[in-house]
Amino acid sequence: MTTFIRVVVGILVIAYGLVHPLYLISEPKDPKFPFTLGRSWLLPDDARRPTAAAMLVAFWNAQLVAGIVLDVGLIALALIRPEWIGTHLD
Repeated sequence: MTTFIRVVVGILVIAYGLVHPLYLISEPKDPKFPFTLGRSWLLPDDARRPTAAAMLVAFWNAQLVAGIVLDVGLIALALIRPEWIGTHLD
């Protein structure tokens, strides 16, 4: 049961992380598309895109890149040698 919960939580965390890049894609023609910088309840029209770009630059740093590399390495290790992960985490 704990393995099932770990898998479900892992899938939810990955899905949550994959939602954020949707703000960077171009808007489809559907007016109900939720991921757009064209509408905001918080920022005026002129400030939306510059604020989004500034936040992207501000949070894209060496620690983020190092974290991504570490995550990919751990996932690769879990796929290549799953017995190592199970014996060292329990």
